[in-house]
Amino acid sequence: MRFEMPIKVRYSEVNRHGIVPPHQILDYFQDCSTLQSDLLGDGVYEEFKMNRAWYLISYDIRFSRTARLHEDLVITTEAIRMRRYYGYRRFTLQDKEGTCIADGESLWIYMNTENMLPCKIPMDLEKRYIPEPVDYECSISRKIDAKGDWQEEDIIEVTKYYLDTNNHVNNNFYMLWAESLLSDREFPDRVRIDYRKAAQYRDQLRVYRCQEEDKTRIKFHNQDGELLCLVEFYKKDQSEKQG
Repeated sequence: MRFEMPIKVRYSEVNRHGIVPPHQILDYFQDCSTLQSDLLGDGVYEEFKMNRAWYLISYDIRFSRTARLHEDLVITTEAIRMRRYYGYRRFTLQDKEGTCIADGESLWIYMNTENMLPCKIPMDLEKRYIPEPVDYECSISRKIDAKGDWQEEDIIEVTKYYLDTNNHVNNNFYMLWAESLLSDREFPDRVRIDYRKAAQYRDQLRVYRCQEEDKTRIKFHNQDGELLCLVEFYKKDQSEKQG
C-alpha cells in the first residue's frame, strides 16, 4: 500500500548551501514510514506493547538531483515484500511535478525485543502493509565489503541525544557522521548503508575512511572493535546535481 507525505523544505533541514543533505532525506524517509506504520496500527508504541520492533539493516539510495529550501516535495513509501522475518520497503522523494529526486530500497528485520531474536511476521500484519501484490522487484543487497586500506578519522562518544525509542543510536546518525567526511562540494549519486550492530549509550565509536577511485567507504567500530555500520558513497561534484 503506497503512502504519501507532502512537505515543504524548512530552513532547519538544509545545509549552508541551501540544499537538503543526504542524512535529512533519510530523516524524511524515516518520518514517512513511521507515520504510515502508526496509521496502520503498527506504530512504535503498539509494537512496544507486544515486545516487537522493526530494525533497519540496509539501505540503497540513488539521487537524481538535490532539493532546495522551501521546495514543495512529496515523500512516498511502500512495503514491497515480506518473507519470514524480513521486510522490503521502497521510498521515493519527488518534486511537485512528480519527478524523482531520490529513490531508495531498504531491508528490515522483525524482532522480538525480549530475547532479541528475529520472529516471523504475522500474516495479518503483512496484509495490512501489502493488501495486494506489488508490481516492483526489490533488488537491494545487504553486505558492504569491509576490507580495504582504512584510515582512522574520528572518535564519537554516544550521548543521549543520539538515541531513539529503541534506546540505541538512531540509524540516520551514521549517514550524518559519514557525510561530514566528504569534501564540501560532494553530493553522492548513490549511497549504500549496511547496519551490523546497534551502538549504545556511552559507546566510543571509532570512525574510519577508505578512499577509492569511484567511491568512499566509511565504517564505524565500537570500543570493543565490533563493526557497527558501513556507509558507501558513490560521489559526484555537488554543483552538477543542483536542482
